[in-house]
Amino acid sequence: MSAAIQINKLIYSPNARSQAKKGLQDSSALLQIAEWNVDPGERVFLYGPSGSGKSSLLNLICGITTADSGEILVNDTNISALGARARDKFRMQTMGVIFQQFNLLPYLSVADNIRLGHFFSSQAHSRQVETAIEQLTDRLRLPRSCLHQKAATLSMGQQQRVAIALVLIKSPALIIADEPTSALDEDTRREFINTLIDCADLHNSTLLFVSHEHSLGMHFDRVVALDSINHVS
Repeated sequence: MSAAIQINKLIYSPNARSQAKKGLQDSSALLQIAEWNVDPGERVFLYGPSGSGKSSLLNLICGITTADSGEILVNDTNISALGARARDKFRMQTMGVIFQQFNLLPYLSVADNIRLGHFFSSQAHSRQVETAIEQLTDRLRLPRSCLHQKAATLSMGQQQRVAIALVLIKSPALIIADEPTSALDEDTRREFINTLIDCADLHNSTLLFVSHEHSLGMHFDRVVALDSINHVS
């Protein structure tokens, strides 16, 4: 079985390109990962302190940034070999990313925010998508009446569920969550994680959840410390 994420001989320094333009060498690598895999359908919790390179690693996996050397394969596609436009398209088709701030547009309705998560914009108002939106809101315990409310009027807990719906509307093969619970209280945090895992199970999605809070690892199949795979000299 192919890996959902496969990293080989990865080296990344955020300052390498600017240093190269000045004719200088940059030896301050932030990430140096010889090999790391995530299996399809696995729920992985990756943790490390602030500044350790967690978000940088996620940006590399998403294809937002590129490594200095090595390769990253997502579902057998070597995103390291793709151009910027191809990486953007692959990310939109294959991945769903949940950020700490949820990235909702406050002036749009909940339904319109979720439609934005759908890759095929030409189908954004089709009956099939509308049905999927209604099913998602039911599953996430959001009242359908809120579909017509502006996102800014929702409670924090409701905004969390909309952020999940925005990702799940396209049934991504890979869900990446970057510190999405850091501003939440303990009960809300636990409910958010349980809801996210349940939805990932329903969509057979692989889940990579990143946080600096080690205690959250109890909810996941595998817990990985970033410094156990990152061998920066």
